Amino acid sequence: MLAFIVPIKSKTISKDWDHFSRLVERTIKSICNQKDSDFKVFVACHEIPETSFVNDNRVTFLQVDFPPPVLGGSPRGDNMKKNFDKTNKIKFAVEEAQKENVSYIMIVDGDDCVSNKISSYVNENCSESIPGWYVQKGYLYKEGSSYAYRNSKNFNRICGSCIIIKPELFHLMINKNGLFKHGWTELKGHTLLPLPFPASIYSMLNGTNMLMDKEGKRERRTKLNFFRRKNLTTLIRRIKKYRLVSIRSLKSEFSI
Repeated sequence: MLAFIVPIKSKTISKDWDHFSRLVERTIKSICNQKDSDFKVFVACHEIPETSFVNDNRVTFLQVDFPPPVLGGSPRGDNMKKNFDKTNKIKFAVEEAQKENVSYIMIVDGDDCVSNKISSYVNENCSESIPGWYVQKGYLYKEGSSYAYRNSKNFNRICGSCIIIKPELFHLMINKNGLFKHGWTELKGHTLLPLPFPASIYSMLNGTNMLMDKEGKRERRTKLNFFRRKNLTTLIRRIKKYRLVSIRSLKSEFSI
């Protein structure tokens, strides 16, 4: 059985809790739309978000007992605190998932969407010899757009919703600073396999992204001056790397 782990930021550090709750609702909906119903969802949080899945027996809300991060320092320091909070919530949820004897876990950010083919693929290919998979292919979606960009080369380096792993190996994804990092494909002798299909949608510029909503990051990612050689080179690289896809074609599979 596959368990989806969803760490949720605290209401105390959310810019717009109602808006964030709607994104969480969409994320859980995409998870619960799995074709294979043999899965569980563990949502680790301080406050339970406003969602229709509160009484859904597929979804367990785990309210942590440690305090939320106190922000107000430097941007770098605040981001470090947010990352520690996220890491501790994932650890807490993984421990609960292990009590259910799940075979694999997948960490999903609370504003992303996932393919409805994931649980069936994992359950059909579950093996002692396979430590897990990584999402090499996925979509980058700017909220409100009518299209998304398909990345088929290194999606796992960009999006946090990209790792499926045996729960007993999760500790190998914690770096030397004690933080969860999602870009791994090799874990101390364990080689993760690429999923053979695009499996996640990375929601960008939605007002809640820890990385993409930092001051100046939005502009650098979305604006290009075509008269500058560096930006022209960047554009050519992106054209080779990404393929434009209608968001309408993804609605059924990703519940977006």
